[in-house]
Amino acid sequence: MFDSSFVFFGRFFVKMRVLNFNECESITEIPDVCGVPNLKELPFRGWKNLIKIHGSVGFLDKHKILDADGCSKLRSFPPIKLTSLENLQLSYCPSLESFPKILGRWRM
Repeated sequence: MFDSSFVFFGRFFVKMRVLNFNECESITEIPDVCGVPNLKELPFRGWKNLIKIHGSVGFLDKHKILDADGCSKLRSFPPIKLTSLENLQLSYCPSLESFPKILGRWRM
């Protein structure tokens, strides 16, 4: 579903704040989202075939909710430097080999 064209079209979605693809079982990869800098929510709950998350997801400055609950094939998560992050869900990710590295300070 996603490919390099998402990056191209990303510049048209600069003001987008929520991109919801919950329960999309066919998606295997989250692409570069640096073209969507105002994104506050990118839930990918229940993506059972998700294997790879692009590193740009960990650097969305305005991102508040990161929900990867139920991503059973996800093995690794890019480093996270999300100073606005309020909610992190990583439950039911049995293939996740380690907790994502937290860069910088995280407000609690």
